[in-house]
Amino acid sequence: MKLKRTLIVILALWTLSTTAQEKRVMVMSNLYVMSPELLVQEGSAFTEASKLSPFMYKESSQIFSTMVDSVRKYRPDLVLIPGDLTKGGELLSHQTVLSTLNAMRQEGVAVLVIPGEQDINNENAVYYNGRNTSPAETVTAEQFAELYKAYGYGDLSLRDAQTLSYACEPIEGLVVFGIDLQSSEGGFTPETMAWLTDVADAATKEGKQLVGMIHRNAIEHFKAQSEIAASCVVTEWEAAAKELVQHGLRLVFTGHQHVQDIAKLYINDECTDSLIDVATGTLTMYPNAWRLFNVNEQFTEWSGQTGYVIEVPNVGNVQVMSKAHADTNFKNILTHLIAANWEPIAQKLEENADNLKRIHLENIQTPEELSDLAIKYLDGTFRKVLYAHLEGNEPQGPVKSEDIQSEIEDAAWNLLGDQLKWYEIAEKPIIYLVIKDMLKDELYPGLNSILGDINQYDTPQASVTDDLTPVMILPRAEKRYDGLHALPADAQPVTMFYTLDGRQLQSTPQQKGIYVTPGKKYILR
Repeated sequence: MKLKRTLIVILALWTLSTTAQEKRVMVMSNLYVMSPELLVQEGSAFTEASKLSPFMYKESSQIFSTMVDSVRKYRPDLVLIPGDLTKGGELLSHQTVLSTLNAMRQEGVAVLVIPGEQDINNENAVYYNGRNTSPAETVTAEQFAELYKAYGYGDLSLRDAQTLSYACEPIEGLVVFGIDLQSSEGGFTPETMAWLTDVADAATKEGKQLVGMIHRNAIEHFKAQSEIAASCVVTEWEAAAKELVQHGLRLVFTGHQHVQDIAKLYINDECTDSLIDVATGTLTMYPNAWRLFNVNEQFTEWSGQTGYVIEVPNVGNVQVMSKAHADTNFKNILTHLIAANWEPIAQKLEENADNLKRIHLENIQTPEELSDLAIKYLDGTFRKVLYAHLEGNEPQGPVKSEDIQSEIEDAAWNLLGDQLKWYEIAEKPIIYLVIKDMLKDELYPGLNSILGDINQYDTPQASVTDDLTPVMILPRAEKRYDGLHALPADAQPVTMFYTLDGRQLQSTPQQKGIYVTPGKKYILR
């Protein structure tokens, strides 16, 4: 029964290409495409919504359509898009996305997608009409799969019964897992993990290389990311990552966090096996990045470069426009970012309530209040760190952790001068030292991790990755044979089987091991 199930799994894998030569894979993420039809009339409703977001919603469909030109230029064999295809899951926006995907497909390119948090049953799907908004039709999970049946959800893909996860083989020898965790609050259910590992085992047994797409980061990209930005990382990520690697999935492409960043998690003390998480930014937000990989025929070496959307016809230089939009609306964007992660931030504020009370900041109760304080004292500092992280390869840039720490400590000193009463000034140096210790323990490790681009910071497994031009090496997938059925029908006579130490066997091998006949080697597992 197990053999039959394995054969069914392998036969069902979707094959779109049959040549075993060097391939190209393009990755883009977080498209945030908004159908032009949703903007019935410009006015305050759309203007205010735009101020809360760093994305170029109005120009998003034109930005995405320019990627068809990039497909024509670079001729990728496969395009991967790990989620957040639309602004708010509107049916009209999905249809706009599909028009561009169809144009890519007409170029002979295989395209695979998965949903992000914006794409299904989104209550924020609206039309903008002057000062007013009205609900727009969105899509269900079932409708999403039907809309994108040519992009991963066709009848020949293997589908998980619980989620919108699937597995297919767009290029012979490369099995792609489109992993949907949106319906399970960002984590693997036991059922989905069992489905994935079952398919992965069957594929690796046939010598297939495995890669995955997940919308959330599969592992932490900086120290304590899962604590202060929990919504960006897979729930129980360490256990899930080890499970994936143990079943042959060592490379995943992710989005959601909008950064051009690559992280590596070693799963053993010897640093010999790891999961690599390639996060790709967004086309509609500075620096408007995407990726292109040259991949060898065994799919063991992935050599990458970073591309950028810059000039868009009838729009202009969107990279300059995106940076200007983010700069102009930085306070609103920061408030929105704090609000999205308010639960862990509020917990940190509670843990430091006594220190905050000493400087009369115990009444910070909302993201807006914290954002106001941050902008007042650290506006320029926040911008430097954010843009450095968005651009990637932080150690090669001008923003250094020691300089940022100095700016933060200067801001803390200035804040104390503003907050303390005249009769408390004598305590200023003492309180300042307390704040510095708190920063050293709770903020600087994450800051050092980001600006040093260090994975598994402050551990023996710490490593630095190249975010923009990576060369990623994976183990070669070897075809395995299980049981005597793997021996060919014309095998040598039983008296001609030998062990590796030269002993001749008197019968067909029964125990697990490697056996040799003249000119051939057989594996019995």
